[in-house]
Amino acid sequence: MSIPPAPQAAAYPSPGRAWWAVVVLFLAYTISFVDRTILSLLVEPLRRDLHISDTQVSLLQGLAFAIFYTTMGLPIAIWADRGSRRAIAAVGIFFWSLMTAACGLANTFWQLFAARLGVGVGEAALSPATYSLIADLFPENKRGRALGLFASGVNVGAGLALLIGGAVVAMATKMGSIDTPFGALRSWQVVFIVVGLPGILVALLALTIYEPRRALKAAAPTPPGTFRFFLKAHKAAIGAHFIGFSICGLAFTGVSAWAPTFLIRHYGYTAAQAGQSLGLAVLIVGTMGALAGGALSDRWVHLKDGTLRIGLISIIMQSLAGIAGPLVGAPIVSILCFSTVFFFGGFAYTAGAAAVQKVTPPRLRARMAALYLFVVSLFATALGPTSIALLTDHFFKSPAKVGYSMSVVAAIVGPIGCAVFVLGLRPFAKAIAEQSPAN
Repeated sequence: MSIPPAPQAAAYPSPGRAWWAVVVLFLAYTISFVDRTILSLLVEPLRRDLHISDTQVSLLQGLAFAIFYTTMGLPIAIWADRGSRRAIAAVGIFFWSLMTAACGLANTFWQLFAARLGVGVGEAALSPATYSLIADLFPENKRGRALGLFASGVNVGAGLALLIGGAVVAMATKMGSIDTPFGALRSWQVVFIVVGLPGILVALLALTIYEPRRALKAAAPTPPGTFRFFLKAHKAAIGAHFIGFSICGLAFTGVSAWAPTFLIRHYGYTAAQAGQSLGLAVLIVGTMGALAGGALSDRWVHLKDGTLRIGLISIIMQSLAGIAGPLVGAPIVSILCFSTVFFFGGFAYTAGAAAVQKVTPPRLRARMAALYLFVVSLFATALGPTSIALLTDHFFKSPAKVGYSMSVVAAIVGPIGCAVFVLGLRPFAKAIAEQSPAN
């Protein structure tokens, strides 16, 4: 039994208004990933100054951010289904930018952990509001490209975090500590402040976004239990979608979090050298992957299981490259392997976002997006960095063997991801067939 189709959407806004919104949201997403991933370049100074282990660093990279990023997503999404998505995005950008700067004032592990929690709270507002906006700004056959541009902010932001972060770390290290009204700041503290404050300007830009008319009028109530019924009716399709793309995300975040440290520990790179090498890879190759994933989602719009097929291709390539990257014995080849992971990580991310919009009725999209992000972020962001760190600290028992941990995790998650996607193809196609073509 399927949910009755929603009424036809009103006319979409002009392309200029629609694409301006996507550009601003892309810029916000870019800033969010700069703020989120800058920590991957700061592992060694954090370990030295705060006297912490790789596992504790991984908690700052993953769990501290993911706790509120995931748990706040659904209530914010319910608000986004009813209120101003533009305002929600602007407030979120402003808050996470302040909290990123606050990371620069931390002097203990727990102070930094608390500030990272705040970054997660702010960033939880952006994606549910964005997915709902894009669904009402573009018809279905153009959403993949719009989502592809937005999703490429992951790679642009992560790339800039490594490029700019590496340069700032090198500069701040030469300067030593800096005296401020808050006391002397170490190099890694300066980095957080420098990358955090520009987001306030992006928050002001978000207020210029056009708020489109919803596919279903905001005043029309959603019957109680509809969301739960939808999840139950399509649990096999949604389960495969959520778990499969979560595994793709785990492969991507694990490499993103530890590849700079691997180059520093294994090949003797400086933070600036690691940031430059990997930053260019993420920025260029990862962005190409996100855009390619969006374009292929549009091209395969006639295939009901097309987005899951993209996920299957992605996890195969990510796992093979993730296994090889730390083992090949030459830094250039390692970086090429990591670049392959970045490409197919972006490729999968866009397809996963497009699948949410395709399988979900209009009146449930923000909540479904939030639930999807809850599962993917909790699984990928929390487990990706930490699974590698736990192996390094407790199995290999040597920081120098972080590369072996990266390869082992890729070897485990790859076959699992393939099986999940293969088993999900038929139920996902069935769920798509039950939706109105207007969705």
